[in-house]
Amino acid sequence: MSNTLADMNSVSWRDYVDTRLLTVENRLREQSDVHQVAIDRANYVLEKRLWGLSDFKTAMESQRGTYIPRVEFDTKFDGVNGDVDMLRADLTNIRVSLMPRIEIEKRIGGSEQEIVSLRKIVFIGLGAVVTIQFLLTVFGSSIFGQWGV
Repeated sequence: MSNTLADMNSVSWRDYVDTRLLTVENRLREQSDVHQVAIDRANYVLEKRLWGLSDFKTAMESQRGTYIPRVEFDTKFDGVNGDVDMLRADLTNIRVSLMPRIEIEKRIGGSEQEIVSLRKIVFIGLGAVVTIQFLLTVFGSSIFGQWGV
C-alpha cells in the first residue's frame, strides 16, 4: 500500500515542469500587458505634449509676424532721437532769445506774475509745436498719406 500511496502523492517530473512553466508564462503575460498599458499611456501623454508644443510654436510664429524688425526699429528710433535733439536745441535757442525780452519787461515794470504767465504761454505753445512735429514725424505718412500731404 505504501507503493500506491507514494504513487498518489508523487507528481511526475514532466507535470511539475509543465505546471511551473505555465505559471511563469502567465506571470510574464500579465507583466507584458501591464507594460503595454504603461507604454500606451506614455505615448498618449507624449503625443498630447507634442500637440501642445506645436500649438505654441504656431502661436509664436504668428506673433513674431507682428513685431518690427530690429534694424527698422533702430533706424526709426535714431531718426526720432535726432529730431528730439534738434527740438531741444531749438527750445534752448528760444529760451536764450526770450531771456533778454523778459529781462527788459522786468525793467520796464512788468510784474513777476505777468512774466511767469508769459513764460507759461510761450512754453505751452512751444510744447504744442514740438508735439505736433513729433507726431507728424512718427505718424505723418499714415495720418496724412491719404490726403497727399
